[in-house]
Parts: sequence; C-alpha cells; structure tokens
Amino acid sequence: MNLIIYLAGTLIFMSGFYFVKKSDMTWNGVCTIVLSYIVWLAMQSVLCSITLFFHIKVVAWQYGLAGAVIGALWWGNVYAKKQKQKYQYEILDVLVSILLVIFAVAWSYYQFGAGLENFNYRSVTDSARHLDFARTLVEKGTTRTFMTFAAGNTAVWISAMKGIVSKFYQFKIYIVFDLTIFVLNGMIFWSSIRRFLHSRYLKAVGVIFT
Repeated sequence: MNLIIYLAGTLIFMSGFYFVKKSDMTWNGVCTIVLSYIVWLAMQSVLCSITLFFHIKVVAWQYGLAGAVIGALWWGNVYAKKQKQKYQYEILDVLVSILLVIFAVAWSYYQFGAGLENFNYRSVTDSARHLDFARTLVEKGTTRTFMTFAAGNTAVWISAMKGIVSKFYQFKIYIVFDLTIFVLNGMIFWSSIRRFLHSRYLKAVGVIFT
C-alpha cells in the first residue's frame, strides 16, 4: 500500500505539472516529461529538509500524498481555465532518451554487475556514507547532512520499497537512483541544446555530444 500510494502521488504530481499551462509557447513534450520528474525530485528534497528539521522519519506514502494534493491543484487549474500546455513530439527526442537508458544499463553492467551486486564505487567510503544518510532518514528521521536532494530522494525510494527489497540489498536502490540521475543529467544537457538543433548535421552532433 505504501508503494501504491507513493506511485499514485508521483503520477498525479507529474501529470498535473505536465499539463498545467506554463506558457503560450509550444514546448518539447519529451523533454518536459523529464522536467516534470526533476521538479518532483526537487519537491521531495524540500519536503525532506522540512521534516528533517522536526526529526520526522521519511515515509514514502506521505510524500505521495503531498504530491497528490499539489498535482490535484494543478489539475484543478487545468479544468477551471480549460487550458492545457501545448506540446510537440519528435521521434529524435524519444530515441535520445532510449539511447541514454541503454548507455546507463550497459554502464551499470560494467560497473556494478548484472544484478547490481557489486557496490563498486571508486570512492567506497563516500558512497557508503551517502547510503547511510538515506537509510538513517528512513529509520530515525535525522542524518548528518543537509544535502537532502540525493539523501532525501534515495530515502523515499528505500521507504517505498520496504517489504519488497530487504535491508541487506538496499544498496541496490542507491545504485538505481544514481543511474537515474545519470540518465537525467544526459537529458538535461539534451534539453538545453535541443532548440538549437535545426539541421541534420547539428542534430547528429548534438546526439554525439549528449
């Protein structure tokens, strides 16, 4: 139930942000999906900072509920004004997204093994500390860092996967979150240069650089 409420809240938040009118211009549909998820991660980081101040444990369903409320307000705006954000979709953006995911999966196989069984970071001490930050947020509602973006969002994932992923294997959730950010970084770069890529040559160069 914890995971279901969280996923439902995530979907309501992201779809509300996606469809609420933000500009009279037509936006890139694929890149805005990525933006919607980044906004969701940022909001979770803010919520984590607030709860950290009061030493409240990170519980996924509470974040999902907060996301559902905010998303519902955006959907209310859509229906009240009868206006939605206009988007355009191009296959190139989808292909770049797929290529980045394939690259991340291939790299994860090389770096961490097929089942992500190797906690194989170059800086083992630092990564272990950050995993500890996230786990402590879930278990105690406190941590030794105020860098709540990675720690907070990883903690929410760990909380959401309780009962599905055993405590011993929670390091895999940490790795998956890192890989997700890896893909998002690539998409942020692609989104930043996308509007300048008009010719086939520039598009090819843009894909290669991304």
